[in-house]
Amino acid sequence: MRVINLIILVFVMAIGAVFAVLNAEAVHFNYYFGSIDLPLSVLLVAFLFFGALMGAIVSFFVRLGLKQENAQLRYQVDKYQKCAE
Repeated sequence: MRVINLIILVFVMAIGAVFAVLNAEAVHFNYYFGSIDLPLSVLLVAFLFFGALMGAIVSFFVRLGLKQENAQLRYQVDKYQKCAE
């Protein structure tokens, strides 16, 4: 299993290296506090990471709400089972 993970990791890294080489031209990025020239690949990876982070944060709060709802439903089931006995 470790060999397969290593092969997949090397494959993904190779694709990332090719992606970086093909998108090496600099782009001018304007943001709220200023602007900067960055390689396109760096900018795309940064926004990919930012999007993944935002998705993980939203997913965390959705999961937290579902856990709370699950706990409330389990409490109600336990309460009704005790009443039925």
